[in-house]
Amino acid sequence: MTVQYLNPPELLQSPAVSQAVIVEHPSRTVYVGGQNGVDTSGALVGDDLATQTARAIDNARVALAAARQNGEMMTRLGQRLQSSQRGDRNQARQLFADLWTEIGPDR
Repeated sequence: MTVQYLNPPELLQSPAVSQAVIVEHPSRTVYVGGQNGVDTSGALVGDDLATQTARAIDNARVALAAARQNGEMMTRLGQRLQSSQRGDRNQARQLFADLWTEIGPDR
């Protein structure tokens, strides 16, 4: 079994985590770590949940690209949202739905 840890320079660099991991045994599986709405310094982007969700999705795309994947074989996409504004949550959920429609297995 081979394991490769990926930390693309476009994402937050931390000694505590890897942004993605490739495991080959016997098939190739890519695991992308939980992505947040943060920039490379770890600072939260934007004032609203939609902006932060869009950044988290962009960060996930960067991690997938580092593994030479585009998400077409993705089997799971989870989201954890925290906001007191219902409209914010609905907007963020729609961004995830749009992403799944674009790159999910049933596209």
